[in-house]
Amino acid sequence: DVFNDNESISKLINPKYSYVARNSKQAVTFVANHDTDKDAFVPSINRYPLLAYAFILTYEGYPCIFWKDYFNNGLANLGGKKGNGINYLVSAREMLADGSPEIKTCLISDEILAYEAKGNSIDAPGYLVIINNGDRSKLIKMEILNPYLYSNNLNAYAWYSYKTSKKPSDIFCNAKGAVSINVPPKSYVVYSLETEQ
Repeated sequence: DVFNDNESISKLINPKYSYVARNSKQAVTFVANHDTDKDAFVPSINRYPLLAYAFILTYEGYPCIFWKDYFNNGLANLGGKKGNGINYLVSAREMLADGSPEIKTCLISDEILAYEAKGNSIDAPGYLVIINNGDRSKLIKMEILNPYLYSNNLNAYAWYSYKTSKKPSDIFCNAKGAVSINVPPKSYVVYSLETEQ
C-alpha cells in the first residue's frame, strides 16, 4: 500500500500495520516472492520496488530478496550504475552495520522516513537512511545520535531515484549530529562515512 498506492510511509514502522515494527527479531521481510509473483490476487509491490528494498535491507528484521527481482528484473545493480540497486543496499547492511542494524527513527511524516543504524566501530560506523515516497524533493534538517558520524562528511553510499538520475550530494554532520539533506523525489539514500565500495 505504501509504495503502490502512495499511502503514508509511516505505516512501515507503525506496529498496527507492520510486523517488523512489533517484533523485529522474528520478522522476515520481503518485497515479493514466488507466491506474490504467480497469484494475481496476492498484493505485490510493483511500483517503486527499490524503495521497498531500501527499507527492508537497511531496517531491522531478516530481509529476503526475491531471485526474480535480483536476476531477471535488473534490480541487483541497475545495469552497473554505481551506488544503485540491491547490491549496494546489502553491502551497506553488511559492512556498515555488521549485518544486523539497530535502528533509531529520526524523522517520520506521510512522505519521508529517516532513520539511523547504530555504529559499532570505526569499521562499522552505521548509516543514515532517508526514503522520500513523495513526488517532490524535500529539504530535511534533523539531528542524529550516532557519534561515529559526527564531525564528518557523509557519502551517499547507496541511492536511487525514480525521478532523477543525479547522485545526491554528500552532506556534513556537525559535532552535535545536525545534518541538512536535499532528498530527491521517489528516492532513497544511505549516508555513511566514505568507504571503498
